[in-house]
Amino acid sequence: MISFFKKIFQLFILSVFVYIILLILWGEFIPDGFKNNLFYPAGKSAFTYSRIKDIPNFKNTDILILGSSHAYRGYDTRIFKAAGFNTFNLGTSSQTPIQTELLLAKYLDILNPKLVLYEISPDCFTNDGVESSLDIIANNGIDLQTFWMACELNNIKTYNSFIYALYRNIFNRNKGIDEDKSKENDRYVSGGFVEKNTLTFKEISLNDLENNLWDPKKYELQAFEKIINNLHKRNIELIFVQAPITKFQYELFKDNKIFDNFIKTKSGYYNYNDSNLLQSNIYF
Repeated sequence: MISFFKKIFQLFILSVFVYIILLILWGEFIPDGFKNNLFYPAGKSAFTYSRIKDIPNFKNTDILILGSSHAYRGYDTRIFKAAGFNTFNLGTSSQTPIQTELLLAKYLDILNPKLVLYEISPDCFTNDGVESSLDIIANNGIDLQTFWMACELNNIKTYNSFIYALYRNIFNRNKGIDEDKSKENDRYVSGGFVEKNTLTFKEISLNDLENNLWDPKKYELQAFEKIINNLHKRNIELIFVQAPITKFQYELFKDNKIFDNFIKTKSGYYNYNDSNLLQSNIYF
């Protein structure tokens, strides 16, 4: 019996080793279109690589901006600079609290802000966090907290990307990456902002969206509370902002008032969807 379990264990170790080798070979030599469960956008995503490299240039900021693409596409750091504020935008695509917590653990001491503007929405608590995790793993390097994030999300894409990223980091395979500061309609602006060329408004079909209730994931709520506690311990002022979206999209979430009341208990909060000043076909 002992011999049998020993062989099972040896087979398991061999299988893991073979899987890792095949995963690395797959990542290195197979075209991206065939990598359904392995996505590694180092220097290819929405300027996260450039944003991370930019951080050492923005020590001791006045304002730090956090959140999803609503943050890095919506808060132009040049406007803050013109008003006399040293500002950095640490938003990333589909960022959820579990990624926000990870980024703050690594960069809060460097950026050392007086004020944090945290762009927030119901979606960042219901999103599974996988898309953002792949972006962070590829462009932010690997550490123990990244590993725990992968375990918390428990998704095959995140595990695969972590293993592949670990290999890339060990063998310094990301050396020489130079992300283009202009991509299609986007341009990276130093300080974390992404400027987009004006596009024509296109109304979203009812079939493209679903009516949603606010059903936050437990691990996102836990990460959110840790972020708040960490900032409060450091006496960093925290303001939550919900960026405006089209009225049609906003009303698809049926629990907006519940969400607003929850956020208001945590810190100062501005929901710009309460304004009727923004017409969809003009401002979106």
